[in-house]
Amino acid sequence: MLTDCIPFILGICLYNCDTKNEIFMNLRAEAFFETNNYSQPYKNDLDKCNITFTFNDPDKEVQIIVIKTELFYDEKSALFLNRTTWDAYYTKTYSFKDHYPKKWEVPYTFYAQFGYISFEPKETPRCMVETKTPMFIYNELEIIFIQSDWMYLNIPSDSCHWKFETNETYGFKVMMKYYEPTLISSLQIKNSTDIFINKRSAKIQHPYYNSDNYLQIDVYKSENVSLRAFEATVTVVKKIKKQTNKCHVNDTDPNLITWNIDTLPDLFNIYCSYTLIVPNTNVEYDVNVANFPLERNADFLRYTYEDVDGLNTTVYVDGNIGNITWFTLLGYQNGSERRYFWEYELDGSFPSFGNKGKGFGCFQKIDPWLSRGSDRVVLLQL
Repeated sequence: MLTDCIPFILGICLYNCDTKNEIFMNLRAEAFFETNNYSQPYKNDLDKCNITFTFNDPDKEVQIIVIKTELFYDEKSALFLNRTTWDAYYTKTYSFKDHYPKKWEVPYTFYAQFGYISFEPKETPRCMVETKTPMFIYNELEIIFIQSDWMYLNIPSDSCHWKFETNETYGFKVMMKYYEPTLISSLQIKNSTDIFINKRSAKIQHPYYNSDNYLQIDVYKSENVSLRAFEATVTVVKKIKKQTNKCHVNDTDPNLITWNIDTLPDLFNIYCSYTLIVPNTNVEYDVNVANFPLERNADFLRYTYEDVDGLNTTVYVDGNIGNITWFTLLGYQNGSERRYFWEYELDGSFPSFGNKGKGFGCFQKIDPWLSRGSDRVVLLQL
């Protein structure tokens, strides 16, 4: 009897890099796999991580569905990155060491991975991660990706039904990544008592929070539709007040003011604020947020200041594609000091795409009469 299985969600096995045996799977079988102690960095030789899954029936056609979240820690650039991918393989075997990213693809010092694998019929797979009984989500680091079909394979499905549960200290967060209402006859997202999202009210890239510890998502596709219609992520958010003691200011050097945040794993439900004072027109502060993407509409970095008409203006900034990531903060033209009230807010979940900032760097004072170089200032540094 194999002893590599670690009981996990719904009794499905979890396997890690200590697995010594090849894992044989039946049709529609599911499993989870991870580098040891995910989300901690795995510091051993990745080529010796011998997680291998093989389909039991050599004569039957099958597709292997793999969804994985990868964490990259790069000491040289002080970056912490993550990405999630899902793939379909028309093979009988999937091995971890054949699919982890090589360092010439993504530079990193340490790496961690958590994945889900399913062996599905080649022509008629289920809806993505669909289960008959509720899937239990234990904490913020578990992000479930759901989709109305597998990997854009254009395979018809009439409906999809997902059920989730968590413990009493958490509520749910749902973020729709893709939604095409013309391809859906009905959409219902509900808790244990009420429907709180339907086809008409649903918005993409908008976080929906619900304090109930039960969640159900039902998607009914239009007749004879085989196109992608619905994608979402589901995770949990702890029911606690925002933490306000995670930020630390060092302004002993007036030319370089640092504003830092505690490191993982405490980057949930955080609110920080800081007032930057630009004393006069002889001083400017350059800002660079290019390396600081945040989860859209869920995490926020913003500053508020008084404009020339005496009105308060709030500006949202981060390093997401399409945003302005380099700008300068100025004093008043009459020579008086100007205040910029900065706020940094993280919700209670790990992001499904992008980064939670581990800490963010500095305001640096510059001489406004000198030419500006590209290496001048970092406001936010992961």
